[in-house]
Amino acid sequence: TFYRYSISAMTWSTMTAAPSSIGAGGALSKIIALGQVASQVLDTTITGSRWDGLVWDETLPAGTDITFEVRASDTAFVKTDATPSWTPVGGTSPVISGLPSGRYKQWRATLSTANVTQTPTLNEVRVYYYGG
Repeated sequence: TFYRYSISAMTWSTMTAAPSSIGAGGALSKIIALGQVASQVLDTTITGSRWDGLVWDETLPAGTDITFEVRASDTAFVKTDATPSWTPVGGTSPVISGLPSGRYKQWRATLSTANVTQTPTLNEVRVYYYGG
């Protein structure tokens, strides 16, 4: 879908087709809306606990996606800390490899859409870990 912005009216209108040309000062762009949700930090109480799996249920209308990142550490951190760094694990559930180990664990989901009338839905996230 293409949209045209009128500077004089300060409004957007939907176009029926892609523009055949772009005038001086104009631009063509693709709108992708993003949103993130992050879990609280899980304290497993077990130093070095292995993160065995990340599983989620989602509803993905056309043009939408959900991708995940995880992090873990034996040093305590809070939800908003910049460290430890995030490890991308993709968007296919379940994830059972490439997950970091550590007493404290957190996941973060990025929800995206190329069509602002469609929204992905994250229904449930489950974390599995082993303390050994």
